[in-house]
Amino acid sequence: MSTFDGSRNGATSETIPATERVLSGFCHDLNGQLANASGFLYLLGSDEAGEGPRGYLREALDRMEELVRQLRWLARDGQVVPEPVSTADLVASLEALLTRLPRFHNARVERTGPTDLPATRVDFHAALRVLLTAVDAGTAPGDATRVGLVVEVDDEEIRIGPDGPVDAESLECLAAEAATAGLNWSGGREGVPLRVQLPRL
Repeated sequence: MSTFDGSRNGATSETIPATERVLSGFCHDLNGQLANASGFLYLLGSDEAGEGPRGYLREALDRMEELVRQLRWLARDGQVVPEPVSTADLVASLEALLTRLPRFHNARVERTGPTDLPATRVDFHAALRVLLTAVDAGTAPGDATRVGLVVEVDDEEIRIGPDGPVDAESLECLAAEAATAGLNWSGGREGVPLRVQLPRL
């Protein structure tokens, strides 16, 4: 499986959408896990009794299953269809994906806001891509040791985004993802934190 090379065509990691950098990381990780599985299968040969190599193979395959599950969160179907979604599940998925961004790989994710969240009506995959892009764009450039995630709830909407008042260098990727998902967003300029607005169900 080939990985996405951010240096092609003069692109840098700062200009590549966050979602595509995440997908690149998944491809790299999946390649490693596939290599592990292939190596242990070779060692196993036709002997079904060996527990050591089989155990390592099981761990590798379980890891691959988890990666595929997370990769599916980002994969959009041909049509974006809003439907009732658990906002808590959406935020939990976002938190899991944030450390997939290379610059957030060693960061701790700190969330502020209520934990008892009302449901929303969005396309889960498209909304997750918007949220990931917003947190990346609204967090200071470079490797981070901490990523702040804010969840705000009022009578009409749920607002989610990074906690820092960072002026984003570029909001084009966020605008494109939000347009595809049919979601509104605000901030990202003049010290106003980025917020993606999800309608309450």
